[in-house]
Amino acid sequence: MIDAHSLSHLIHLIYRAAEDQQAWPAFLAAFARTFHGGPSALFMHDSQCGDLSRQGDKIMLLEYHDYDSAYVESYTRHYAACSPWTRAQAQFAPGQAVLSEMLCPTDALIRTEFYQDWLRPQGLMYCLGGLVSRDNGHTIMLATLRSAGQPAFDQQDLRHYDLLQPHLKLALALHRRLSLLSSLNGALDSLPLALWLCNREGKVLHVNQAGRQIASRRRGLWIDEGGGLHSEQTSEDAGLQAAMRRACGHQDAGHRSGSALALSRPDSTTTLTVMLAPVKEGATGLSDDTHVIVFATDPDERTYAPEELLIQRFGLTRRQAQLAGWLMLGEDLKSYARHFDVAYDTARSHLKQVFLKTGARRQAELIRILLSVMPTQNES
Repeated sequence: MIDAHSLSHLIHLIYRAAEDQQAWPAFLAAFARTFHGGPSALFMHDSQCGDLSRQGDKIMLLEYHDYDSAYVESYTRHYAACSPWTRAQAQFAPGQAVLSEMLCPTDALIRTEFYQDWLRPQGLMYCLGGLVSRDNGHTIMLATLRSAGQPAFDQQDLRHYDLLQPHLKLALALHRRLSLLSSLNGALDSLPLALWLCNREGKVLHVNQAGRQIASRRRGLWIDEGGGLHSEQTSEDAGLQAAMRRACGHQDAGHRSGSALALSRPDSTTTLTVMLAPVKEGATGLSDDTHVIVFATDPDERTYAPEELLIQRFGLTRRQAQLAGWLMLGEDLKSYARHFDVAYDTARSHLKQVFLKTGARRQAELIRILLSVMPTQNES
């Protein structure tokens, strides 16, 4: 029997691992002890071919306990794709715990290459596992194994495993979100372009390194104690706040639009170029709380304006880059044609070229593309 304390401890370890990937092996060790299993693993498979999911040469998710590293290597190279257990998982719904006998009858299993060349040399026979989630072509599974000399896992083990499944699903979702934010924040800090990510109230959620330098030096913008972004010149702050309200949708009947401003600095003859771009729903991999991105380019720091980057990286003409920058402000093609006195058909032709050269299919993708091609500080 598995007592409530043991299950509670496992759930605690699951959420620890969600915050820190280094804690997954500790969870797997406790998982194996609790279920009287042996080698245990948390792994991700490609739903189409059954092979382990990879990004380049790197396995996307493979944490294990009590496996010989040579067998782990042979599994990643060959046996993951030929395992009858992996192939059979496709017929079960995410969140459903399964026994090895449900995946492949034992008499059929022992005739397979997977058993003869991989399980049998390790003395392994029985499996308790489950499909934690299936998303975007990837399946995440957790399993523990027992030797042929032990009793097979039973229905009671299934019931206890089921208690862990919702926590595993939530923990892995949290882990992906935290990993994304960590890598995203690192990428943002490498940009020479200053960025402030703001919520629907215009409060700053995150600022990258270049933005922190501008704010700390009072180089045209600063952040108050409540998280509000302000112009250093009081006479220009009203314009910045009005632009933020437009980007957040707090005026004009909820319509959200971007703006471009030039903010003066008392210690410089140059102005700080600031662009406020509303973030459309689902437009980026940013937090759902992010509603506005504020970009700033400081000519004294030799940073790049977004239009200049698009010209350099994608070979856009000046007019095409101008249109791309306009669309990134949240404006549409018709307003661009009116503002720049360009025929609408000409603007459409420019837009086709922008999308063709950048690979974007809609306006929202232009912000992502700009961030993906931005040079690092070492490059600038």
